[in-house]
Amino acid sequence: MGGLTSLADPVWLLGVLVVLAIVAGYVYNETRRSKRTLKFANMPVLDSVAPPAATGGGTCRSRCSASG
Repeated sequence: MGGLTSLADPVWLLGVLVVLAIVAGYVYNETRRSKRTLKFANMPVLDSVAPPAATGGGTCRSRCSASG
């Protein structure tokens, strides 16, 4: 019994630790991203800086085709 056939081999532990580190990094990055999004998505500031969107929506194609 040798190689990677036994789960008692330390290589398996290293592999599990690598996977856990990747998952932990992903969770940390997603948490940081959501906090950053909330930090820069201050709605009162956005309302004062950007004009409200035009009603009627649609794409430019629908607005532009009516005028020409």
